[in-house]
Amino acid sequence: FVQSGTDQLDLKSDLGLDKDTTLNLGLKLGLGNHTFVLRYAPYSYSGDQTGKTFTFDGNSFTATDNLHTDLKLSEYSVDYRYKLLKTPVARISAGAGLSVFNNQVDITSTTSAASASKSFVAPIPTLGLSAEANIPLVGLFVGANVAGISVGSKNSYVDADAYAGWSPLPLMGAKVGYRHRQIKLDVSDTVGDIKFDGPYAAVYAGF
Repeated sequence: FVQSGTDQLDLKSDLGLDKDTTLNLGLKLGLGNHTFVLRYAPYSYSGDQTGKTFTFDGNSFTATDNLHTDLKLSEYSVDYRYKLLKTPVARISAGAGLSVFNNQVDITSTTSAASASKSFVAPIPTLGLSAEANIPLVGLFVGANVAGISVGSKNSYVDADAYAGWSPLPLMGAKVGYRHRQIKLDVSDTVGDIKFDGPYAAVYAGF
């Protein structure tokens, strides 16, 4: 949901937003036991809905308004991991990171002059843990990551995924997995609780 004022809006049932497929870009740098990961993830959702009277950011909409909503969320993140355990078959790492979310919500009525736009930026520090195991000489591997933080009752972030993959050559491979992310924010007079769940596929190459 998202809220700017007294009314809470469900992103799907009230605003008609649906799931979208997005392309994530990343860069991984490793040196000994140290690993840095830079990521950029743009999310874009839109939807059309009618049937709810509400106020958003001081602008009023009625149940007869045909609404068009655009939600754009961009994440910029840097993550550091230090290898606590490193063997030929298993690795465990822990570290910290920073994710910056740039958010924009635009709500427009196509049947009246009502419209509202709200943007805000939220930097979120995180703590994380990673684990991976592989079968030597075969190239198959499985792993999991979890990162997040909670600050008070209204601000929290969880990013977790589990995956399996194949790496036929060092620094080259592909993997599939499932990722869960949930962001709860209370910034700039705006409250949000946004969740992303779903499978993903990735290919990577290094040098």
